[in-house]
Amino acid sequence: MASHMKPCVFFDLSVEAFAWKSYFHSVFDYAILIVENSKAGDIMLMNGSEYFDVISAVKDEIRNAQYRVVVSANRELLTLYWNIGTIINAHKVWGNKFIENLAADIKLEFPDVTGYSVRNLKYMAKFAAMFPDLEFVQASLAQISWYHNMALMDKVKDEHAYFWYASESAKNGWSRNVLVHQIESGLYERQAIAE
Repeated sequence: MASHMKPCVFFDLSVEAFAWKSYFHSVFDYAILIVENSKAGDIMLMNGSEYFDVISAVKDEIRNAQYRVVVSANRELLTLYWNIGTIINAHKVWGNKFIENLAADIKLEFPDVTGYSVRNLKYMAKFAAMFPDLEFVQASLAQISWYHNMALMDKVKDEHAYFWYASESAKNGWSRNVLVHQIESGLYERQAIAE
């Protein structure tokens, strides 16, 4: 890799790529990009519309792959949390100490991993109890983050409203804070009345 190019990170997943954007400051710099043809030793100017179409297609492929990776990772995380919640629910007769001990034991085994606090384990149990069908969880709720689902569990009691907010959040790219604002402002109720 040339010394002036640095690897970059997408979606907190370490993907080694060239940081072309930081090296070339504008689209006009792309137009005067000169590439050495390794076989013939010729120098060619990359400024035609076909080149820009190719660059655009490659960028779209990268973005689409990044999105698929994030959705896939999110689906796996929700599946894990659902499975843990199902285990907790199967042993709820052991009481709250079970969850406390489980959180402590997970921390001992995986000291660098976060997300397994007593509070979060209780959310996992609630999530599994609310949605007993894993395939449904993977298909419908994997489009939004765990933190979005936590907000929905806290704020929305009606199942139809829950799914409506989840769908709208995924479709519109709402942050968790925007989702909470939409819930608190009664958007579902206003939309349901309007329809």
